Amino acid sequence: MLSSVEEINMFKILKNILIKSDAENKSLSDEYLEIVRKFGELGIRIQDIAEIPDTIWTEIYNYTCRLYNLYPELPTGFLKFIDLQNTFSIGNTDFCKNEDGTYNTKAGVRISLNKKYLLEENTFINKIKTTKTLLTPADSIKFIIAHEFGHVIDIYRTILEKGYVLSSQVSYEEILAFFNTSNYSDRIVLKVIEENFPDIKKHNYAGFLSEKMGYTASSNFAETFAEAIAFDFIGTDNDIAKLIIKYQNN
Repeated sequence: MLSSVEEINMFKILKNILIKSDAENKSLSDEYLEIVRKFGELGIRIQDIAEIPDTIWTEIYNYTCRLYNLYPELPTGFLKFIDLQNTFSIGNTDFCKNEDGTYNTKAGVRISLNKKYLLEENTFINKIKTTKTLLTPADSIKFIIAHEFGHVIDIYRTILEKGYVLSSQVSYEEILAFFNTSNYSDRIVLKVIEENFPDIKKHNYAGFLSEKMGYTASSNFAETFAEAIAFDFIGTDNDIAKLIIKYQNN
């Protein structure tokens, strides 16, 4: 049990790891500060915390913990930030950026979430209505977090497979090259298709994946892999997703 003085000092430390707009301009409740502490134990700094209810952050935290338990090889601190941004998509996962526009791959990765889809569940459902997930509003946050976590896993395993040397200053062009060359997800998804559906021609892969998993999964193999992680996490019965999960565990 912490003394009152220790609790005050702990909360001061917690406030220091929040961005200024939250630490200085918001009166954060004990509930929010407890959430910051819990994420900190996972090596994750959360930003824009007061933009969504603490109950949603608690959901995000609980799902993140469960995903870490499912994928224990992911080291604490590799997923460095979770923030809220006006992303075009539901969410986005990328390496951390420097102020000059370059990337710091040593700093880990950042998940950016579009708060509109966290706060308006039906908006989320409409956004993904072309998928085969048969999601309900109750699944929305769970699915978003699992999908973006799938990208985190893909990036981490790609770094290991490629022997990628991390650097504190990487150009945008180098980041594009990292993502546009053969990644872990490319290898896994391609293997699933070639070994289980040999009659599908390469130029028909996108159409095949769109039919079997939905539009998002057909855009590229990184999205296919992330969708498979999300399908598996929410318990969607999808044959392709099951094969991807099976192959990535072998």
